[in-house]
Amino acid sequence: MIDHFNKFPPLINENFEFPDLLGAAYEYLLKHFADESGKKGGQFYTPNTVVRLLVQLLRPQEGMSIYDPTAGSGGMLIQSHSYITEQGQKCK
Repeated sequence: MIDHFNKFPPLINENFEFPDLLGAAYEYLLKHFADESGKKGGQFYTPNTVVRLLVQLLRPQEGMSIYDPTAGSGGMLIQSHSYITEQGQKCK
């Protein structure tokens, strides 16, 4: 099975239709799991729009250390990386 999956291209943004496709798929599955259990998605994870707003308020910059206190799905780290690159800065 490993040999079969090793034939696929690497799971990197450049090989997907749009950036962060894996993140979007993960959020979809979390929401679906929440819906199936009769709960709201926000009870399982912080919605992407809320995380994005927090990152915009924090305004992370190149060279800063980013700390995600819950580090559940890493959404804060992913959004911080996106924000920094959108500002034309580099992330380590």
